[in-house]
Amino acid sequence: MTCSISYDVFFRKDTSLGTLYLIGHGIGNEAETSPYALEILKKIPVLACEDTRKIKKLLSDFQIPQIPMSKKFISYFEHNEKIRISQIMEILKSGSDVGVMVSRGMPLISDPGYVLVRACYDENIPVKLASGPSAFLHALLISGLPTDKFLFLGFPPKKPGKQKNFFEKYKNLDVTLLFYESPRRVLKTLENLKEVFCEWYVSVCRELSKEHEEVIRGSYETVLKKLQDQEVLGEVVVALSKKI
Repeated sequence: MTCSISYDVFFRKDTSLGTLYLIGHGIGNEAETSPYALEILKKIPVLACEDTRKIKKLLSDFQIPQIPMSKKFISYFEHNEKIRISQIMEILKSGSDVGVMVSRGMPLISDPGYVLVRACYDENIPVKLASGPSAFLHALLISGLPTDKFLFLGFPPKKPGKQKNFFEKYKNLDVTLLFYESPRRVLKTLENLKEVFCEWYVSVCRELSKEHEEVIRGSYETVLKKLQDQEVLGEVVVALSKKI
């Protein structure tokens, strides 16, 4: 039996306000992008993107037309967020839908967007989600560490002293901790945190959903040794747990 889904029901029509769509797509393998997200991308007239070039390539790869030039792209990232919000709100109030996308995965997860969502609710502008994969959730599920209770910490501070103070607050929690880190800094960060988490188990997940996806896991000492013996490439998620 085949199932035919009409996506038109998800789009508000005959309204004076547009809808803000938060659109997720692949974190490494773009085939993870959902049919619902692709249907939204076909119809939506304005896309606010962390990297407009990457999203234009995504549309091209999925053969989503960008002509006629009715589809507008707005650069929207951390350092111009305050300026762009007023522009995006004006578009939404004019009745046009706007989609928000980041370079990989889900918007708002260690990326801007929360302030925009809050502004929409303040103005009674509807917000909808085309959910997709998230790097920290992907890493949690393949980490081999407990998944019943977890806490995502985003990107930790870079300076060693601030970093230690940041993690000290969480060392007594009986949860799996997850955070993002640069491949260039991950070894230095774990060496710096050894005093705090030396008895914990670690899982370093990289190149998620790509061909060379890898999980480096074990005791703190074991993972440190492995990282010292190899070059770490690709985006990294670190998971920490008191138990396995």
